[in-house]
Amino acid sequence: MNVDLIIPLAGIALPAVLVPTILSFRYYGKQREFEHLERMKALETGQPVPGDAWPGAFVCAAVGAGVPVGSFLFTFLTSVNTRSVPGEIWLAPAGVSVIALWTCFRLASTVFRPSVPAPTSHLNGKPAFDPVAYDMAGHQG
Repeated sequence: MNVDLIIPLAGIALPAVLVPTILSFRYYGKQREFEHLERMKALETGQPVPGDAWPGAFVCAAVGAGVPVGSFLFTFLTSVNTRSVPGEIWLAPAGVSVIALWTCFRLASTVFRPSVPAPTSHLNGKPAFDPVAYDMAGHQG
């Protein structure tokens, strides 16, 4: 390839790379800005924050289903691969499963707790406080 062609080809290829990159950065920046505004508005009005419950739901499912299944699976594998296993060995995974299910219940009750409704005084235009009580200069005489 001729060296004289590299500079014009780079000049043509540079916008083909830079323009999509810059546009994608701007798009994702605007998307994050909109998500931030949505979260701030939800916090301001006392509504649940969008997208917060699903990671908690996955953790609840992992603890509530994964721990009991894993504990019984490993106990079963131990009982199959060992010659004389006492019957009391099954008490351990049962206890672990009960504790895991109780923990999952407590976690789910905190994750999916309904939020406290926001006061509606700002929705009807009336202030939530008496403005005269805070006006020191205008009404003191």
